[in-house]
Amino acid sequence: MALTDCILIFCVAIFTSSLSEFISYVLVYRKEKYQKLNAAMEKAAKKLAEMEKGSKRYEKEEAKVKDMSRELQSTKLGSMFAMMLVFGTIVSTVSSIYEGESVAQLPFEPIWFFKSFAQRGLVNPKPNDCSFIFIYIMSTMSVRQPIQKFLGFAPSRAASKLSNAGMQPASFTDAKNTYGSGAY
Repeated sequence: MALTDCILIFCVAIFTSSLSEFISYVLVYRKEKYQKLNAAMEKAAKKLAEMEKGSKRYEKEEAKVKDMSRELQSTKLGSMFAMMLVFGTIVSTVSSIYEGESVAQLPFEPIWFFKSFAQRGLVNPKPNDCSFIFIYIMSTMSVRQPIQKFLGFAPSRAASKLSNAGMQPASFTDAKNTYGSGAY
């Protein structure tokens, strides 16, 4: 339970994130299909941002962008499978080193949901103890996106906003009967 353990775990997180981006580059980002699809997605996202919402043309363009987003995700599938294998191997190897051992003490007692996550694999943990996997996952989450931005692989804000729009429920276009409109 030392600072060196936490620094080592952080370095492992940086290494695995960099390795996953390298795998993504080799299997996805350098391919011509991905580059064309990404450029078309960026262009469509800009075009969609300039249109007015609610028009038929806007809905057609939005459907086209969602289809491109779906196709873009399918091109990343092989890379995601390879990364899953790499992450699983590295995490299981490093996890065996810290098995049952508290790596750090948190300055607070986590709420019940995070407590079970933060203390996963610990034997008789104290309320503030923290396991390897918690530090590793938090480090990976904090490091991965900056690495993607640094390497230039992160999607633009407009494209990511549009690709996430497919995951959200359909919105109401008729504002007359929505809550707060005054039409009760």
